[in-house]
Amino acid sequence: MINNETPSRAGSNPAPATNFPQENSTFPNPRTVCAQVFPSRRRKKVTYPRTIEYRKQAAKIYAPSHSTPYYRVTWQSAGKRSSRQFKAESNAVAHAEKVVRDLAKGGLSGSLTAKQERDALAAFNVLDGYRRTTGRSETLHQLATAYTEAMTALGGHGLRDAIDGYLKNVSMVKSVEIQDAIERFCTTTARNLAERTAEQRTSRLRRFAKMFCNMSVQELTKELIDMFFNRLDLAPKTRNHYRSDLKAFLKWAVKKDYLHPQHRLNDSEGLSSEKIKAEEIDYYSPSVLDALLDAADHRLLPLIALGGLAGLRTQELMRIQWRDVLREDNDIVVSKEVAKGRYRRLVPIEPRLNGILSRFENAEGRVWPISYKQYQRVIKELFKSIGVKPIDNGLRHSFCTYHYALHGDEKLTAEVSGNSPNILHRHYRGVARKKDARAWFAIDD
Repeated sequence: MINNETPSRAGSNPAPATNFPQENSTFPNPRTVCAQVFPSRRRKKVTYPRTIEYRKQAAKIYAPSHSTPYYRVTWQSAGKRSSRQFKAESNAVAHAEKVVRDLAKGGLSGSLTAKQERDALAAFNVLDGYRRTTGRSETLHQLATAYTEAMTALGGHGLRDAIDGYLKNVSMVKSVEIQDAIERFCTTTARNLAERTAEQRTSRLRRFAKMFCNMSVQELTKELIDMFFNRLDLAPKTRNHYRSDLKAFLKWAVKKDYLHPQHRLNDSEGLSSEKIKAEEIDYYSPSVLDALLDAADHRLLPLIALGGLAGLRTQELMRIQWRDVLREDNDIVVSKEVAKGRYRRLVPIEPRLNGILSRFENAEGRVWPISYKQYQRVIKELFKSIGVKPIDNGLRHSFCTYHYALHGDEKLTAEVSGNSPNILHRHYRGVARKKDARAWFAIDD
């Protein structure tokens, strides 16, 4: 039987069983709702314009308005007022904080618009590529300054037009090694020179190129040329020959665009000609000429006669043709193709020379049809056979000496020998007696 007065137990738990609502009607109201509901936090009211500061730098944020429904950030940079707009307040605050920190560090990026920042970044990328390609470093400021100055100077013309005009009118220098350029020069110009002259020029310029191997022509400097001539331990006259050949090469290099037209290498001290002291002229006696003419074979006889009795230079003897020697007007024609100075001249044939040349009246072609080296060999043997030491261009020197002594007219001797009166007066005046001159030309008293 159930006792209604004793409270029932729920299961084995000694706690009292759950009360029904009507049984709880006498309990006070529960406070659960009051314990779970917190008083609302009061948010600090933000007033605009709002100022964001960092180390004496400040930026202001303006609230959206009816005319501008965005948060607007403004600041001062490099004396210029800048502003940016944002839809969200958080973005505006983040940008303002970034700007003031950047300004505090001395930066100026905050003064650029978004488009300007993109353009600047693109420009820096272009400059970096240029630096990697050429090795040259240029700043954006330098390029902007140079460009504006160029556009001002062009007076409205485009920079591309100026570049095209420059390329059409100014030569672009080609990089060629000195050795290669000198070989081309010597090969190209050899056809206009006597064989011996071409050989001497090639030898001299090769000596120059050897000192500057693996260098290009455009790398030559005045200091390098000076260094070459300082080490060139030769006679002044020979050194002047080097200078003449090198100047001719530099002039040719400009035409071939191997060297800039304004190179100024000719201004170097090394290329300044040296003054040559007057040297005493050495010449042969009449008896030596007699011995040479008697000992010379059929090949050498006309060369000995033309050198000693007509005053032709050795190189002129190598080039002259019989048709210019055997003429009816009794004059030898030394054409500009044969002469050293490329000036045509006439040489009257003296009686003694005429008697020798008459033995060759049917000859044709070159008077000496063999090479210069062969001539050097046989002429050396001829002098050795008569026991006389050869003199460089000795036959010509002897002709000038005796011709001047015979006629006493420096202008006349200069005209027939292809020399200048000053040279004749300086080197040949008063050297030989008239008596010896008559013996040289075999003129009877």
